[in-house]
Amino acid sequence: MARRKSNIPTIASSTMIFLRDLEQNNDRDWFEANRDRYTAAQANMEAFADALLERMRAHDKLSTPSGRKSLMRIYTDQRFHKDRPPYAPRFGGRFARVKPGLRGGYFFRIQPGGRSYVTCG
Repeated sequence: MARRKSNIPTIASSTMIFLRDLEQNNDRDWFEANRDRYTAAQANMEAFADALLERMRAHDKLSTPSGRKSLMRIYTDQRFHKDRPPYAPRFGGRFARVKPGLRGGYFFRIQPGGRSYVTCG
């Protein structure tokens, strides 16, 4: 049986390589020198989150307006945690369910090294 080709965006290997490299070089100078790679990885994750959100809306009532709005920022707030690196070497997002009737939601984290996961509740 032939496999159908899917037009659903996937997470590109270049996105995972960027995250791996960011984890190994987590400082402002490296990040600024690789901002174009970050921009491409961010666009890839936005497309993936948009496609995932569209598919999940077929099964649940979600209030998250777009995949872009679901993504968390990569910058770490260092005001209260000076020992943390300045950037999170991962992408994460959350899809909220329509309130007040539906509580809970969905969370996903994309991180290299087999550390990606999805949760719901």
